[in-house]
Formats: sequence, structure tokens, C-alpha cells
Amino acid sequence: MEYFSEQDFDKNSFLKENIKKAEYEGCTFRNCDFSRQHLSGFIFSDCRFMDCNLSLVSFKSSALKEIEFIDCKISGVDFSQVNPFLLELKFVGSIVENCIFQDLGLKKTSFVNCSLKNTDFSGAKLSEAKFLDCDLSDATFDNSDLQKADFRASKNFRINPSKNQLAGAKFSTNTIHGLLLDFKINIE
Repeated sequence: MEYFSEQDFDKNSFLKENIKKAEYEGCTFRNCDFSRQHLSGFIFSDCRFMDCNLSLVSFKSSALKEIEFIDCKISGVDFSQVNPFLLELKFVGSIVENCIFQDLGLKKTSFVNCSLKNTDFSGAKLSEAKFLDCDLSDATFDNSDLQKADFRASKNFRINPSKNQLAGAKFSTNTIHGLLLDFKINIE
């Protein structure tokens, strides 16, 4: 497998051919369109994806170690198929919609200013995760570990306290209704 280190790739890098199956360490990808590509078995370590389109990408068995997605469009991606060993992700200013994070260990993962609509976090271990200024419309949390997670600045979430672990989780009084929707309680 080829190895690329500390390289910058831009939108022109993949116009003539697809990205090579390889190990990428310390690389930055800017304005790249990976939509519908099969990145199965790739290794990404300490990489940044900036302004990239990763819609419908297959990351099956890929390693994603210390990865930042900044201002990216990530729609329809099944992250539950990635290699969970040393998995570490951070999302900033990105559209992360219709994605699946089922049963993944995502402790301390940060989602900052993201749209997480219709995203499935069922069974995910999100203790100490940060959901800062995120829209969680129709996101699914079922049997998720949300202990010490921070939802204070997020909106439109629906989390059933009896179906998720919430000890020490942080919520604001403005969004507390998202914890009560399943109980059909009205707070005015």
C-alpha cells in the first residue's frame, strides 16, 4: 500500500483519476469531491478534510484516526462500518446528515456548528461528546451513552432519558423540552 505524508491535495488532485488506495498521514484535503467513492480499506491518520464533499462515501474497514472534517458535506455515510481501532473524529461547520454512527465508540467527539439531521447515533458511546450549536432534527439516540455530553447550545434534539445513559449530561433550560417529548409533557 502506498504512503503519503504531510501532503496537500486540492480539488484538482483527483480530476483525472480517483484517489489512490493508500495510507495518508498528516494530509490535508481541500475542496475535493469524494462523493460516491469507495474508500474502503484506506488509512487516514491526523488528516483534515476542508470544504470537501463526502456524500455517499464508503469507508468500510477504513481507519479514521484523528480526523477533522471542516465545512464539509457528508450525507448518507455509514460510519459504523469503519475500523473502530483508534477512531477519533471532529466535525466543524459541516453538514452531517442521514449518516449512521451506530454502536461506535465516539467518546469526546466534537460536533461544532453542524447540521446532524436524520443521523443515527443508536448504541453509540458518546460520553463527554460536545454538540455545540448543532441542529439535531430527527436524529436518533437509542441506547446511547451520553454521559457528560454537552447539548447546551444545540437544538431540535429528541432524547428519551429512559432509553439512554445521561448521567452528568448538560442541557440548557431553553432546550429541556427535547428530553420530555417522549413523555408527552407540555412545559410552558
